[in-house]
Amino acid sequence: MRVKPAFRTGFRSEAVQRAVDTRRATENPGDVLDSTSRSLRERNTVDMVRCDAAVETLWEMQAEKGPDMIRRAFKMKLSSGNVEEYKRRHNEIWPELTAELRRAGISDYSIYFDPETRILFAFQKLSDDNTADTLPQNPVVRKWWDYMNDGIMAYDEKNEPISTPLTEVFHMD
Repeated sequence: MRVKPAFRTGFRSEAVQRAVDTRRATENPGDVLDSTSRSLRERNTVDMVRCDAAVETLWEMQAEKGPDMIRRAFKMKLSSGNVEEYKRRHNEIWPELTAELRRAGISDYSIYFDPETRILFAFQKLSDDNTADTLPQNPVVRKWWDYMNDGIMAYDEKNEPISTPLTEVFHMD
């Protein structure tokens, strides 16, 4: 049940105040949303209408914060067309490499393959404060790129995969 904002004016139960305080203490207020809603309902501290109003307030606070992630897409090219070897290597990706990618603010990283063109299409989400631009200097990333630079994909003179950024022309949440 959706409650109009006028209903909530001046309403702030103890549970909602805790959620607001938690929101201020965390980078992502959406993280507390589900647990706050569940907690309010389980404890019966407020009736269902007020509970839904509190959850809606949290969602509004999340929306005010703005987008949490930057979407980035780029393409690369598989030289040899040996997609099975490419997949095998990525299925065995080094834990230290994934840790470096996460530390740089990269998440939700996927790579797709078009067999007709041998194009690799990559999509990733980056945090607002990401450091992805520094990854080419990272020793773990450099080691991975050395490992992948055996002719399986196109590389440039700096020993980096040739990657072309793509411009987003449509998005739907």
